[in-house]
Amino acid sequence: MIDSLKNIGISESEYNELIEQNPYIDNLEPMDIDDMIMLLKTLNCSDEYIKNIILSDVFYLTRIKMDVQKLLIELHDRGISNNDLTELIQGYPYILEKDDFEITEFFKKKMGEGATQEEICEMILSNPFILES
Repeated sequence: MIDSLKNIGISESEYNELIEQNPYIDNLEPMDIDDMIMLLKTLNCSDEYIKNIILSDVFYLTRIKMDVQKLLIELHDRGISNNDLTELIQGYPYILEKDDFEITEFFKKKMGEGATQEEICEMILSNPFILES
């Protein structure tokens, strides 16, 4: 098992469950996993939250780091503060599966319906499941 996963509190049995759900995790280099964990740490996510994010969204670790970074930058550029972004990810880890262009398209759609950028940010923060529609 990868040390960095063990360090955030993932047990051997939890790791085995992750591998069952996403076998590609077993092919990752430890450095790749470390990078994905550090990305969440830069958002001030605690080890406990990072563990919960990984256990909730087993595909997070196998995403391309740059894609996740572009997503986070897009959300931030649209007006979601770092603190709100951290809370959003902790409450809805599946947002990390989105791509930046999906956020752009969502904003375009809602702005076309007359919503302001600030209102759209509030929609996402209060009900992130809205991104699934």
